[in-house]
Amino acid sequence: MPDIFVPMDTSFYSDYFSDLVRKGILNQFVLEYVDKNRKSLSSEYPDFNLYKKTFVVDQDFLEKLVRYAENENLPRNHDELELSESRIALTLKAYIARDLWSTSEFYEIINEQDRNFRKAVEVMNHWETYEKKILN
Repeated sequence: MPDIFVPMDTSFYSDYFSDLVRKGILNQFVLEYVDKNRKSLSSEYPDFNLYKKTFVVDQDFLEKLVRYAENENLPRNHDELELSESRIALTLKAYIARDLWSTSEFYEIINEQDRNFRKAVEVMNHWETYEKKILN
């Protein structure tokens, strides 16, 4: 049992999201998108912090992914897409950051919603409080 238990959030998981990742569709979509738009993306987002603050995966962008997935024989699933939409959007943003900059930027974005990561940062920022709990 870990010293500090953080329940796993699976509320955004769906078979559709899993298939997007497992079949490589999400990754391939981003690779093609960045290859086609690298110059304009680099111009619009000359540094990572600007990208992180202002880049948004909107409904049009998600729809492009869904159509791409349909062309890759992954049929649209409205309910599962709705369930996983925020996680899909976050993952798209993180993958794009990885392809424009590096893996570090990928994790900086993807960790925004990682409960374990956020809890670890909280513990490090308030170590004295947690040290007392852990050692007692």
